[in-house]
Amino acid sequence: MAELRRYRQGSGAPAATLESVTQQARRLTLNWSDGRNGQFPMMWLRDHCACDRCRHPLTRERLYKLLDDPLWERFDGDDALASFAFDASALMLTWRDGHVSRFDAGWLHQRCPGQELATLLPTPTPWPTHFTPSRVSHADFVDGSEGRSRWATALLRDGLVILDQGPCELEEVSRITESIGPMRSTNFGGRFDVRSVPNPNNAAYTAIGLELHTDLPNWRQPPDIQLLYCLENDAEGGESSFADGFAAAEILRAEDPEAFRVLLREHQGCA
Repeated sequence: MAELRRYRQGSGAPAATLESVTQQARRLTLNWSDGRNGQFPMMWLRDHCACDRCRHPLTRERLYKLLDDPLWERFDGDDALASFAFDASALMLTWRDGHVSRFDAGWLHQRCPGQELATLLPTPTPWPTHFTPSRVSHADFVDGSEGRSRWATALLRDGLVILDQGPCELEEVSRITESIGPMRSTNFGGRFDVRSVPNPNNAAYTAIGLELHTDLPNWRQPPDIQLLYCLENDAEGGESSFADGFAAAEILRAEDPEAFRVLLREHQGCA
């Protein structure tokens, strides 16, 4: 459904406005104020109409079937389109059967032929010196999409975000997980308690400190997100330390390019 994604708004929205539209046989040529232009086939425009008759209003799945359209044969000519109109922000098309399609100019601007579709996800960013992870309160996270959006944005950008002031309840981490996506189980289970126990089978179940490490690097598809939810710590110590592997790699690239090349190119087995 990537072709239906809203174009980026706010500070990332396309600044260009639609300046002119001309019809040339089976396509429309659009020109924007930033000098970009693109040719859009009539068939493509009709197939991408996103009105509620052509796309389900809730699922946004396609209802319109191009091959069943009586205008199908007309798309090879120049008479499928009855008329068009535009302003700086939108293009309106009226087809020969009376159907009307409306396109945001910014949406079309991002989909010019040969133009790579920009992602709406935040760009992963190496940590600067004295990096401090973002914090989102548990109440903001569970009470509305704005808090959850800030949490997800920080996670995707920095790789680390803190959710604080949550309730001291065993299953709360599971509820948080399910609000993000399906929980994936590992050999430890879906949710598991990290505590000191007799006869441990993993260093995590002891009182010894753990050095910086990556969990489950031997897995073909390790979990995308790991949630650590602290309920209670009545012992001294227990602080958590995190490091940015990408920032470390960039430092290595700058200080020792040959070592970086070896790290990048040479295959290393896992013991």
